[in-house]
Amino acid sequence: MKNLKWYEKPLRISAVQCNYGENSFDILENHVFQGHFNTEQLLHLNADGHTSFYNHERDAEKLKKYIVEAKKRNIRIILYWNTHCVEKPERDAHPDWIQVTKNKEEVTAYTNKYMLCINSSWVDDFMDNLQKVCSLDIDGIFLDGPVITPQGCHCEACQKKFTDQFGKSIWDATYREMVEFKVTSVTQYVKKTHEIKNSINPEILVYLNNSSLRADVTGSNTTQVEPYVEMLGTEAGFAYINKSYSMTHMTPHIKYIETKAKGKPYVIFTAGDNKPNSYYMHTAVETKILYFRSVAHGANIWYGIHAPTYIMKSPGGQAAYACNRFHEKYSDYYLRTESRNKIAIVWSADTANYYSSSVAESDFTQGAQIGFSVEKGNHSASFNGFCEVMQRNHVQFDVIDEQTLTSDKINKYELILFPVCACMSDEVLESVKSYVKAGGHIIATYDTGCYDQKGYRLGYDRVKDLFGIKSMNKTLKYDTGTSFATVSSPYADELNSDVITGPLKLIDCSFEDGVESIAKINKPMGGRYVAFPEMELELITINSYGKGKCIYCSGNIGEFIHSTGYTDDMKLINRLISNHANTLIKSTAPQSVEVVVRYQKHADRYTLHLINMTGEMTRPMERLIPITDFTIKLDLPDDINQVTVLDDAVKASYDKQNKTISIDRLDDYAVLVLK
Repeated sequence: MKNLKWYEKPLRISAVQCNYGENSFDILENHVFQGHFNTEQLLHLNADGHTSFYNHERDAEKLKKYIVEAKKRNIRIILYWNTHCVEKPERDAHPDWIQVTKNKEEVTAYTNKYMLCINSSWVDDFMDNLQKVCSLDIDGIFLDGPVITPQGCHCEACQKKFTDQFGKSIWDATYREMVEFKVTSVTQYVKKTHEIKNSINPEILVYLNNSSLRADVTGSNTTQVEPYVEMLGTEAGFAYINKSYSMTHMTPHIKYIETKAKGKPYVIFTAGDNKPNSYYMHTAVETKILYFRSVAHGANIWYGIHAPTYIMKSPGGQAAYACNRFHEKYSDYYLRTESRNKIAIVWSADTANYYSSSVAESDFTQGAQIGFSVEKGNHSASFNGFCEVMQRNHVQFDVIDEQTLTSDKINKYELILFPVCACMSDEVLESVKSYVKAGGHIIATYDTGCYDQKGYRLGYDRVKDLFGIKSMNKTLKYDTGTSFATVSSPYADELNSDVITGPLKLIDCSFEDGVESIAKINKPMGGRYVAFPEMELELITINSYGKGKCIYCSGNIGEFIHSTGYTDDMKLINRLISNHANTLIKSTAPQSVEVVVRYQKHADRYTLHLINMTGEMTRPMERLIPITDFTIKLDLPDDINQVTVLDDAVKASYDKQNKTISIDRLDDYAVLVLK
């Protein structure tokens, strides 16, 4: 494609995140260039151990020399800049730069470093050095941070700025005001950086590690900073080795950051080391999984190590080099890919910020005043539960938020999921209702829509017509082993039984006549060893609303799936999804194979990525179990006439009449090209 900026093409970004005596020019030649990276996020040149920031007087000349050598090798240079913490010498020289708690204690990071305040005089020093470095021949700048501690900084600079913004003392700040203050502070800092950079060299790329699928606890709000960066990124590839970390964790973050990028490039930061163990690398198997999941979903790859480059001799390090060679060889197939999915799940930033957080006690008083006493659910856990259902069943889906719901893009979807999306503005809610009236379908759970965008309780009146509800009564809570649901046909047909385990939290609702019952649930039992109960309450219903349908679950079923993983509950949700929208593909591959469909408009072709994650039920995974003899049935917007395979990774045959691809054996990763 012509007229693309350099960073709009597929990037393989090297990030050596420390320097303990290595020669930086050796790193450039032996690791970056020989390792088949095409871009370097440069920390080690100016580093003191793991900390690096740019000082023009100290660093300019060596940076110029490094850039010359990098250009000889066609390596783009992005300058790393730590904007969130400093070492003790800088703290001692500038104590006013450091964030301060309510108790007037300095805020530390990583035990031995000090958190910088972006409202302090440190910003003046940063902006001065920024102006100078932008005159050099750098290609980009990466801001590591900027963030504010979750409890909020209370230094003198923040005290003054808060008073100027809100007309009151920071010591009297409400939770909501502190969230707004932190977001405003970070956004203004990024905006000023963007403006100074553009005034000198607008071709320089600026990006940072954006917040993804979490509340705005640090002030870094991806929606707010997006206009002031050229690329978005998230640390979805910082994978932990513990029994609570799921390998399904990564994909929803990639999908979310793609949506927030609005067509801009996006990158997944992938650590070569097992987090939090900087000197213990991932296995070759897990390295490939992390790498290929990133690029399969259209992201650039950032591969970082937090130890000297000798660690790349490990199997994981060598696997990363091999992945780079594959990506380099077939980079055309990773260029400007996009989703054509018909299903989306909502990550509600408003719910994340204002619903599950500790807010003013008057919120509970208000709840009593309006007669709405429903106990809160968990948006994040519910979101993760639904994402796991779709990933395991190869459902192709997007992750969207409030911005999408209030734009024309909402109409590209046949089905949208709302997992405990409690907080909704009037604008969002009316847009959703219009979408359903026009023929769209939704799945909503628990108290979705019962709060406004700032977390104030409004009750069920605003959603009762959409859900087909007469009344929402109190929350019912179940002890483990005392909740069961019966599922009606045809939704029970593929289950092990028409009786399944039920969620542990439920809103007791009554419904209007004509609302279809899909699953009923018992009232809480006296214990697990009693007679089987009557199914007295509705758990899942379908309400026709205009031309569309609202599938409503009064229980916290997404949270329940996330915490337990009961297969029949997942099968039921998958059946509801696939009955109401095009999933694009159906596959007989096991749930441990991730299947990703992407479209390249400029080449008019699809790529179908198969990522095998079938291990030996332990982590870290040392080896994969090959998957043999499975099929993929296509239901794409376009007819497919030809199927080829990159690098002959698998043998694939295509039955055009039945739109079905047969695969003989998948070892680790394969890319099929569909035209």
